[in-house]
Amino acid sequence: MKTKFIQWKPSTLPFDKSALKLYLNLLTFQKRKSKDGFTLAELLVGLSIGFLVVSLALFGSLLNRQVFVNDKARSDITQALRLPLDAIGGDVRQAGEGLTTSDPNFPVILLDTNPTELVIRRQLLPASMPVCQDIKAGSRDDIVILDQNGDETPFPGCEVVLASDINNDGWPDRWDNIRNYRLIEGGKVRAFIYNGNGKGEFFDYQNELLFDEDNNEVTNSEDLEYIVLGNGSEGTWKNDYNADSSSRIYLIEERRYQIDDENNILQLVINDDNENILNLTNDISLLEVKAVIVQEDETYNCLIIPPVSDDDCSEELPNDYSWSQIRSIEITLQVDPESSAARTLQRRCEDPNNCEALQLSRSFVPRNIFNY
Repeated sequence: MKTKFIQWKPSTLPFDKSALKLYLNLLTFQKRKSKDGFTLAELLVGLSIGFLVVSLALFGSLLNRQVFVNDKARSDITQALRLPLDAIGGDVRQAGEGLTTSDPNFPVILLDTNPTELVIRRQLLPASMPVCQDIKAGSRDDIVILDQNGDETPFPGCEVVLASDINNDGWPDRWDNIRNYRLIEGGKVRAFIYNGNGKGEFFDYQNELLFDEDNNEVTNSEDLEYIVLGNGSEGTWKNDYNADSSSRIYLIEERRYQIDDENNILQLVINDDNENILNLTNDISLLEVKAVIVQEDETYNCLIIPPVSDDDCSEELPNDYSWSQIRSIEITLQVDPESSAARTLQRRCEDPNNCEALQLSRSFVPRNIFNY
C-alpha cells in the first residue's frame, strides 16, 4: 500500500516583527557591552549594593562585639559580688559553732553602721574555764580559774579536786587542750571572758600560774590553792565578772567584715589583727547588712546588733534581744560605679543618678540558732 504524505501549509498566524526587533536589539546590546564594559549607572548600582552588604556585615560584627563586652562585664560583676557573698554566708552559717553555753544572749553576731561592720564569732575548742574570783570593772583583777577558797566552800566548778592531773604536767587534764592550743599558737592567744549577761571582752591569755594557800607559786597540783591566767593585755576591765558560775572564759575566733572606703575594698579582719587585714574583693563601694529578728511572731529589721536604741531596728523591739531570735542575715554588696565593668554596662545611662545599681543581695541563716 502506498504511504500518503500530508503537506504542511504555511502558518496563518500574523508574524510579530516587534519581538524579532527586540531580540536583535538585545543581541546588539550584549555584543556592544562585551566590547565597551559597564556603564556608569551599572557601576553605581554595583557599588551601592556592595557598600550595603559590607555595612551590614560591619554592623553585625560591632553589635556582636558590644554584646560580648557587656556579657563579660556583667559576668565580672556577678563573680566579684558572688564570691565574697559566699564567703560571708559560710561564716554566718557557722556563727556560734562549738559554743558550750546554752545562753542565747552570748554575743555571737555583732552588727554596726557608719561604717558597716559585721562580726561573727565561733568557739575554737569545746571547753571553757570558770571565773572563780570576782572581777570588777575598771580594775586589773587577776583571772582566777580554780580556787579552793580557803576554809570557805569554793564556788561550784572551782574546786581544786576537779584539777585532776594524771599526766603530772602541772595543769588540770580537763583543760589540756586549751593550754596545748596556746602553746601551739606561739604561747599567747586571745581569750574571751563572758559575764553571762550578754557582755564580754577579749584579753591576751599568755600563761598559767599555780599558787598555794600562802600565795607562793608552785609547779604541781599537790599544794594547789588557786590558778591564775596570765593577762598580757593593757588597760582595765570593762565589765564586772562574778564568780557565781555565770562568768566563763572561752577561746573564740572572731571574723569582722568591713569596707575600706578610701580604696573600695571588701576586707576581712580575723581576731582583731589590724596589721594583717585580708583584702577580699576590689571595687566594692557598699556593704549593707540587715538582721531579721522575730519576736512574738512579728518580724523586725535591725541594722545594729545588739540593739541599743529604738532607731536600731525598723520598730522598737517588744522584748529584750537575744541572738537566738535572729532568723536570717541579709547582706547586700554593690560594685563601685566608677569601676571599668560598671562603666561598661552604664555607658548608655544618660543620668548617672538614675542608673541601675549594680548590686547583689543574699540571705543566710545562722544554723546554730536552732540549738536554742
